[in-house]
Amino acid sequence: MRPLLAALILLPLGACVVIPIGPPADTGDPAPVGTVDGLGQLLNGERTAQGLSAVAPDSRLAAAAQAHAEDMQARRYFSHDTPSGQTAGQRIAAAGYSACLSAENIAFGGSTDTQVMTSWMESPGHRANILLPGVTAYGVGHAGSYWVLDLAKPC
Repeated sequence: MRPLLAALILLPLGACVVIPIGPPADTGDPAPVGTVDGLGQLLNGERTAQGLSAVAPDSRLAAAAQAHAEDMQARRYFSHDTPSGQTAGQRIAAAGYSACLSAENIAFGGSTDTQVMTSWMESPGHRANILLPGVTAYGVGHAGSYWVLDLAKPC
């Protein structure tokens, strides 16, 4: 009788397990591979490894970069200039960023942020942009296989 009584008392208590529900805790881990945040972390890793200051994310540069990545994907071209002739500097200005210095890297085909950054660092021109001393801000765009990195310094 006692085991049955104990089971009847403990069974409902077992159903009262409290499980916290809410957003996952910030673990401080790097952003997942393949994200625009991950590319920003890789960018600053390359810069600080060379003794340069890290650059800060800027929502206007990110908007310009994202719009260009999406435009290249939608219209199936790969260029710093749009088919209508708009340049990176013009796109950055149109996004509301007044740049005294700007640079842009584009990539096609990299499936992860690490692949894209490795490819850029192996290219002298792209590497020079990543390690450009005067820039203070960046924005990243990613659409499908298209990646865009805009770097700038405000006026």
